[in-house]
Amino acid sequence: MKPTFRQRVAQEMSRGRSFYGAIFSSSWNSLGSFINTYDAVDPRNQAMRGVIARPASAADLVTSQPYIRNLVRNFERNNPTVRAAVEGLVATVVGHGIWLEPDSGDDATDELIRPIWEDYCRDCFIDGINIFEGQNLAFRDVTTAGEAIWRFVIDDERRRRGRIPVAILPLESEWLGDSGNTVVGQDGTFVGGIELDDYSRAVAYMLNSPSGRTERVAARFVSHIFERRRSLQIRGEPWFSPIITTLKQEKDLVVTELEAAKNSAGYAVAITTNTPLPPDYDEKGSMSRDITIGSVTELMPNEGIEVIKSERPSQQIAPFRDMLRGDTAGAMRLSRRWLDRDISAGTYSAQRGDGIDQDRLTGPIQQWFGNQTIGRVYRFVLPYICAQLGIAPVSDRYRLLPDGQPYIDPQKDADASATAIAMGLSDYEEEAGRRGSDYRKTWRKLVKQRAEAKEMGLELGTPSSVSSPATTVDESASPKAEDKRAGRAAAAAARSVRSRSLPPTSPGAGEVRNTIVTDVPYIAGVTDDGQTLMVDRRVPQFWAINGKNVNVWKALEIHEKEEYFAMEALGLDYHQAHQNATMREHAYLSKFSGLSAQEIQIYERRMLDLLAEIEATGIGQPPGIYLGPYRAGDAGDDALCRCGRKSTATTMPPQPA
Repeated sequence: MKPTFRQRVAQEMSRGRSFYGAIFSSSWNSLGSFINTYDAVDPRNQAMRGVIARPASAADLVTSQPYIRNLVRNFERNNPTVRAAVEGLVATVVGHGIWLEPDSGDDATDELIRPIWEDYCRDCFIDGINIFEGQNLAFRDVTTAGEAIWRFVIDDERRRRGRIPVAILPLESEWLGDSGNTVVGQDGTFVGGIELDDYSRAVAYMLNSPSGRTERVAARFVSHIFERRRSLQIRGEPWFSPIITTLKQEKDLVVTELEAAKNSAGYAVAITTNTPLPPDYDEKGSMSRDITIGSVTELMPNEGIEVIKSERPSQQIAPFRDMLRGDTAGAMRLSRRWLDRDISAGTYSAQRGDGIDQDRLTGPIQQWFGNQTIGRVYRFVLPYICAQLGIAPVSDRYRLLPDGQPYIDPQKDADASATAIAMGLSDYEEEAGRRGSDYRKTWRKLVKQRAEAKEMGLELGTPSSVSSPATTVDESASPKAEDKRAGRAAAAAARSVRSRSLPPTSPGAGEVRNTIVTDVPYIAGVTDDGQTLMVDRRVPQFWAINGKNVNVWKALEIHEKEEYFAMEALGLDYHQAHQNATMREHAYLSKFSGLSAQEIQIYERRMLDLLAEIEATGIGQPPGIYLGPYRAGDAGDDALCRCGRKSTATTMPPQPA
């Protein structure tokens, strides 16, 4: 009696094969015919549906991939919709390139690795192109062919030049063995040119060479780049597979309407009459009237003329084609504007919402594509970098920096980012990452450029800071009106943050450490290294404002350290630095102490009273205090503005304590 499928699988497993190795057994041909004739409706087969589902889908994919791949590539060459979709996907996912920053956990080591890594990526491919050009080409292959292959080879020429000898050889999917070949042997299972272990992990790739020879290449020397849409998927699927029929329908529609338009260029003319008249007969006995294009004829009484022609092209072609393009954009995870480049009807809100949706769709793609491309490259060459530096191997962790989306409206988008940072809803890494940049690198470049400008005697301009306008506050005002005033004040204050790049301290609600209590002329300051708060002995650590507990020292620490950083690191003048610091101090009071805009003004009024009390004592600067604000006064500024609170308070109405 012939063994059943389950019995054959059990026999193979008893010989030491894994479950999936048993499925891809030497009886694959009979199994394939069994799958082709399998009737899922037959109740006798219901229990086996889960067993054969995976090999069937794998077999279908590897056998149908060459046909679909060639079809999509032909579309990409000849169909403007497909070409536009490919270009839109590359621009959205790759853009200018997905970068990688080392993140071993040791900043000093990362600083040593970074320049060698950047230098390697400039010409890391075998033909000398850089990593970003390689990503661009690889993603085009992923969308049209379903997959791309990067092979790591040792290039002697690079070694002779003193470079890292590893080079990347990009290959198209045709180089990966026979797509329909499935072989099971004692050494492993081969499916679609890939050798798998007992857990269906890639062990080696069977790569064809130009000479026709097949070479077995270990998996660690190959990066097989494709999107996995199912567990244990081993080959990539062309992204245009689900819309091939839609693309053919659109093409057929356009061709049909063009032919109809040509046919409708010809027409017939009929003369109608209500009165029977003696007709003119030709030699065949037929009534005739000769009318040629451009001729003039006389119509008899009660005669009319009608033109008979086809009303083409159809007026419904545009809506129908628009529907097909919507299907194409949806399946390709693209905005429809990438297919026709028409943004004339897009408002700021619509484009902003579209950008948010696009980020949700392409964000995961950027992650897996970055990991399979530049991530694999980094992990492969990191040991060579460590050897070149003469250090022990370090952690291969990294941070991906995908290319970000540009501002839609720079003013609005920058204000939104600044407000999110100021209110503690975001941070610099997240906001800079959305623009495709690394905030640490930006800060290093900024400090270097300002130092170079100062050395050359140049004074770099800075964005003007906009202080929030004073608002007369009525304590009996409604909460709704108060919220509106607070919102306007927060939005105006957030605009001043555009001239700032780095928060020196996190506005947390914890205790203030390393505080020096002494005599300070203008309430508070920091030591000349910017690390320790110096507060006047008359300033209480806590205040109660309308029953809310306010950590005064913490608010002053945030203000003074922000001011120090803005003046020393960013080169801002005192007034700009003070405005930024005040905005940050107010953000802390609003978030962690729960103060409203009205209560923040009460807080400022109390600070002014303290300032007047301290000034009356005539004390001088304590030793070790940072003298930046005091030097501003010595340079000619009004001495009353050194603290900054006095100049701000002149527009404030009196407030009850």
